[in-house]
Amino acid sequence: MDNKDKIIREQREEIRLLNEEIKCLQLLLSQAGIPYGKGIQEKERPNSGNKHLRDAVFGWYRYDSRFALPVYDEQGVVERYNVYHVSMLVRHAKNGNYYLYDILDIKKETSNPFRF
Repeated sequence: MDNKDKIIREQREEIRLLNEEIKCLQLLLSQAGIPYGKGIQEKERPNSGNKHLRDAVFGWYRYDSRFALPVYDEQGVVERYNVYHVSMLVRHAKNGNYYLYDILDIKKETSNPFRF
């Protein structure tokens, strides 16, 4: 096995792990009663430089989004929502599909918690 095959195998494993993280996030959001993908998409920033022609022919996209998870009190009533900001890097491949490449950060917004 040469070095190129090793790098490709490592990249595939990394993508598999990222997909597992997304499945966990989807499960967490669905358990909280929030359909996946119903967050607020704030920004889409394309990046289609020549250096990406090999691995992302149609470019990379960085998405900034927000989602909220409920916080329950002792009686099981929703007390408030914790709002989170997430930045994701998405690859637009040669086959036309979009692939989640990385979750860059997930940060809890602490300025104004959303309350009922």
